[in-house]
Amino acid sequence: MTSKSNAGSLIGPSPHSLLAGLLSVPAMFITAWGWWSHSGPYAWVVAAELRFFGGYELTISLVVTLVVVMSALGLVVSLARRLLRDTTFGRWLAALDDRSFESDWSPTTTYFAAGVGLILFGVGLWRYAAWTNRSAVISATEVDAGVRPTGGNLVVTGYPVPELVYQFTDRKKSYVAAPLAAAPGVVPNPIRIIVVAREKSGDVDSLVQESGEPISIRGTTAFGGTPGILTAMFAEGGLQTDRPIVVNAGERPLPEELGYVGLAASAFGSAGVVAAIVNARRILLTGTGFLRIR
Repeated sequence: MTSKSNAGSLIGPSPHSLLAGLLSVPAMFITAWGWWSHSGPYAWVVAAELRFFGGYELTISLVVTLVVVMSALGLVVSLARRLLRDTTFGRWLAALDDRSFESDWSPTTTYFAAGVGLILFGVGLWRYAAWTNRSAVISATEVDAGVRPTGGNLVVTGYPVPELVYQFTDRKKSYVAAPLAAAPGVVPNPIRIIVVAREKSGDVDSLVQESGEPISIRGTTAFGGTPGILTAMFAEGGLQTDRPIVVNAGERPLPEELGYVGLAASAFGSAGVVAAIVNARRILLTGTGFLRIR
């Protein structure tokens, strides 16, 4: 293998090097965490879009955030290589940024990363399809007592709080978000149930009513947490959220067949990981592998 140093680059590691692949892992994690918690670089990008364009597009926000984070990490690594080039750490960075990885290690790491990604995606899709097809009925009183739903196909009952109805836009669609309380005339704080409904739907009429009567909302909920944009909206009004159940009113569960698609994706991902491991072993033993860029 012919070594081609990337030492002259200031903007970051070679895209074909193992170092670039390693940096992509924290970059994707920071981007995903920012989207979920509505913080960090993702929140800055969304704030800039709202300021200059009056709205934001989720896909564009995620891509721009990932590019910004990768660029920042690449710049830090490039500066570290220059400042620490005579140290062991600097020499390690230079070795990882060797463009000779393009012929052997780059495809190996690509197969490994893609395989792990497919496994995580497939298992997540399989579990999510099973979760959203499991029915559950729960009330705001039970949620306040610490009860959690056993499935994602929900019927939730509580009292509307019309003074806490928020409107927001996501991917060019308008939604309304509002909490449900365990008793009439009570402003819940912390909030433990949030209903998200399409604007102008019948569910919105239920959320803004002031009759003092309880309402029931049917919809689906995702497991894993609360989208950060909802937390940020209620925080602006001085309200806290405590692991709230977010109900997407009117949405139907995913088809159960998607779970089998997830299992198939996991199987392909496992094959990619095995191929990468076998190829890495061959590179270490013989100096070349069967996964190569021709």
